[in-house]
Amino acid sequence: MRARLARTSVWLAAAWLLSVSAVKLGWGSPASLPELVREGWLGPELNFRASIAVELAVGLTALVAPRWGALLLTALFSVFLALLAHLSITGADSCGCFGGALKFPPQAMLAIDASLLAFLLFTRPLRALPKSAPRWWLLGLIGVVALALPFVVASGRAAHPRYVVLDPSSWIGRSIHDTPLARFVDTRALAGDRTWILYRVDCEVCAEHLRLASESFASDPKLYVLVEIAERGAEERRTVFATPPAEVLRLPDDIEWVVGTPWELAVESDVVVRAVEGRAEH
Repeated sequence: MRARLARTSVWLAAAWLLSVSAVKLGWGSPASLPELVREGWLGPELNFRASIAVELAVGLTALVAPRWGALLLTALFSVFLALLAHLSITGADSCGCFGGALKFPPQAMLAIDASLLAFLLFTRPLRALPKSAPRWWLLGLIGVVALALPFVVASGRAAHPRYVVLDPSSWIGRSIHDTPLARFVDTRALAGDRTWILYRVDCEVCAEHLRLASESFASDPKLYVLVEIAERGAEERRTVFATPPAEVLRLPDDIEWVVGTPWELAVESDVVVRAVEGRAEH
């Protein structure tokens, strides 16, 4: 009975972990990950894929080697609880555990993960389950599959991605036509010296930035290009109304754009010479 309970606790935790990672893999994006995870040293996209790889590896290991899996699940769920506690304290409305595919309150996820971890600790899988020699070839195969799957799935959607990560700071010194923007809008129709502003239609900081640009236009006229991000549902929350005279380019609304806004780019002879994030003074 003790062994059966211990195995059940491991399999329940593994099944929940694999379910969450599968939803994140199929429909999530880096934009909705907790900031502590998203902005780690690997960057949003690699952190997103790495988080899925870790969850898949731990979950699959727990299914084929419950004693080893119990250790890994305990460590991983402890990390989850710390992150969820932080999100709950800071008032986040979603835990980001599903990568934005589902909006799930951090308090609810905290209750589920804490219950699963408590069940694991109560059943003591390391004592209750019989010792057996690990099948290293199978654990190695799990590691390879878990690491490769997030990249294979992402590559399969390259023609029309679910999300795109934009990092304007890395565009400095490059032609605006060689940036990811050129893949989605006609940048060559707007060649020359211009000021490009990337903004979200439902962003309060963007609204203030564009209002200031509009007010200063009379005394300091510029050639502006406004790159508008209006993801599905954002138009209903629009806060941006005042803008300077400009050419307006709209990014596809069926793609999630992983980028902080606003960004203001100074483009000279088609080359990005300056990129500033946040509200600039006018």
